[in-house]
Amino acid sequence: MTSGWLSSAQAGGTISGINLSGGNMTITGPVFINGDVTLSGGANLTIKGSGTVYINGNLSTTGNAVINNSCNLVASGTINLAGNGYYASGLTATSMASLSTDSSAAIQVAGNGNSSPMGIIYAVYGGVKINGNGTVYGGIIAGSTGANSVSAAGGATIYYPPNLYSQSTIIPRLLSVSSWFEE
Repeated sequence: MTSGWLSSAQAGGTISGINLSGGNMTITGPVFINGDVTLSGGANLTIKGSGTVYINGNLSTTGNAVINNSCNLVASGTINLAGNGYYASGLTATSMASLSTDSSAAIQVAGNGNSSPMGIIYAVYGGVKINGNGTVYGGIIAGSTGANSVSAAGGATIYYPPNLYSQSTIIPRLLSVSSWFEE
């Protein structure tokens, strides 16, 4: 799975990590980003095209930064959407995945962070944490087996449209929901 994402992204070329504070930037997928992606101060990153965008590092949004994405987004590190950071894929069936082994926050949505993918949020080896008025629209899958593999607190909201599983192109079809727990 990981090698497939990596080779798919590398087929589209390589760019260096992105550190954008304010302003706009557009990239086209598939693409391999060699380094962290850090967005702040109202930055707007638009990802066009299709396929996989692989970040060889961490993804972080703060200070009203926005990611508009039409590709599957995979980070080798953590994904942190905070400080009114916003991730959106509109009506395109995309997904985001983290390969981090952080058992409680491989993917974190906090501080009014908002994730609106029309797909799956997938912490392959880690956990997903939503807190501080964080909002997630989409299915959540955590690979961690720890007690906090998926946690929601402090005004967290999760909206799960069940039809998303059939639209996702990021998770292996061998996976299925074995149970559902809601607090």
